[in-house]
Amino acid sequence: MALKISCEKLMRIFFSLLAAFVLCLPAGCKNQDETPTGVEPGEWIKDNPPASEATWANVSELLCKPSVLDICGPKECKPSEPKAFVVWKPSVNEYQRCDDSGCDTYAPRVAYSGSFTNIALPENGVLFKVSTDRNFVEIATMMDATFVYRGKCEPR
Repeated sequence: MALKISCEKLMRIFFSLLAAFVLCLPAGCKNQDETPTGVEPGEWIKDNPPASEATWANVSELLCKPSVLDICGPKECKPSEPKAFVVWKPSVNEYQRCDDSGCDTYAPRVAYSGSFTNIALPENGVLFKVSTDRNFVEIATMMDATFVYRGKCEPR
């Protein structure tokens, strides 16, 4: 059974995720020091080529474990211990969100933009972005809370 979702609803979900992520900045996320600083965008792009399907062609699984988690509510963000992680299987277009209880498996939407692979689960309120240097950010929403995970992915 295919799930039908309107373009308008997808845009609302996307902008909600984007707004939640941006809210983290002025709210003073405690983990901002985990983000690389002092790197000019032009220099970073030189070292990180454009992403495409070919980028992940030889990767059967990408294990993405966060080192940082900020949980953002309507008024502030607070650091927390990350307990969930992601396994992305590019060759079969499978995205798993896992924790100590096991994994939930999804068929994501994948798009490429510059040095980034964007993986979306719009029906579930999840946006995952991984760069060609394998750093990632995952934004997951639950009611009025936004979970912002950051870390590194490793092929396995």
